[in-house]
Amino acid sequence: MSEPAVNREEVYVAADRLFAEGTTPTAGAIKESIGKGNYSTISRFLHAWQKDPHRRTKNQLPPPPEVISQGLNHVWSQAWLLGQQEVLQERQNSEYLHLGIENEKQEMLSEISRLEALLEAQKLGIDGFGQERAAFEKQLDNLRRDLALARVDSVPAKERQEREKVALQVELDQSKREIASQQAVINSHYSLQSELQERLAS
Repeated sequence: MSEPAVNREEVYVAADRLFAEGTTPTAGAIKESIGKGNYSTISRFLHAWQKDPHRRTKNQLPPPPEVISQGLNHVWSQAWLLGQQEVLQERQNSEYLHLGIENEKQEMLSEISRLEALLEAQKLGIDGFGQERAAFEKQLDNLRRDLALARVDSVPAKERQEREKVALQVELDQSKREIASQQAVINSHYSLQSELQERLAS
């Protein structure tokens, strides 16, 4: 059984409708749309429709008026300029932040160097106190030895030696307190240095 005949106008109407719907007109789509016709006849009429610019463009939207195009161009230009300004501002903020971090890093490094120098000086001070303490202890030992060997002929001489012994003991105790104080300062500097190094590492 042969296919029902189809004429050119039916093919043109179907092609126009498909084109207006945003679908590319094909022989198969037109045949499905109109429900009849053979492919060769539809293809021949479709080929003629494709060569007809009036038929292919009459359903397209016309270009926008020039005033609308100018307005869109102006909006786009303003949006682009605003975007460039935001990019520039973000770049400047990033540079300021990086500079601030570098400055803080340099300050921390300087503080660590200062604490290290102070710590070294404190160590030298501790060494000095240790030497002084050793001298006091040696002097006290000598005094004790002298007291053990010397003859105690009179009470005043004995009292004088006791006073000297007490004085030396007081000086020794003072030296011990000063050494303990210096050690506390060094411990504090150690703690602060460790904290700065942890902040710098983070």
